[in-house]
Amino acid sequence: MEAILPEKQRRFIEQNQGMCKGRYHISYLVILGIAGGEELKQKALEKVGRTQYRPDEMYPTQEACAIVLFGAENGVPPFRTGTMVAQAFKRAQPQLFQDLSPQKMLDILCQAYALETDYGSTVKVLERGPNRAIVERKNNPMPCEFFQGVIQGVFAVANLAAEVKEIRCQWREEVPSCWHEVTWSS
Repeated sequence: MEAILPEKQRRFIEQNQGMCKGRYHISYLVILGIAGGEELKQKALEKVGRTQYRPDEMYPTQEACAIVLFGAENGVPPFRTGTMVAQAFKRAQPQLFQDLSPQKMLDILCQAYALETDYGSTVKVLERGPNRAIVERKNNPMPCEFFQGVIQGVFAVANLAAEVKEIRCQWREEVPSCWHEVTWSS
């Protein structure tokens, strides 16, 4: 399990009190259901001790992490789960998805964390260029591979192709935050 989640990050999750909208828990469960069948989805619900989530209610991020990690333990990569996050946000905030460009998608990424979680300040764009950006993620409990999928999914919603690479990790290195390099072609 260390390959999926470093021990330092696992300890952080155990103490994390963050909350996020139930629509994301639901999305993760749907992905588990598609990838591994209804039984896998039900086992994930049992693991977190719930029978359902409501889209607009706030729930512990620990539970979201548990669902994503349960999926990973059962063959559903965190990256794949992460790619679906933008679709859930687009359904909740369709008005934001007008006149899309790579720069606007980066803004939407940050806005989504601000609107849909109580730890929104954990994601920001540090550098912007015409075909490249550096996105910082600090003290965010979800797996790094998951966040790479989130970024990729944000661009995919706009029919834009982007490459995402983690260039530093607060959970595996002695640095204060994770940085993800995002590149795209014009």
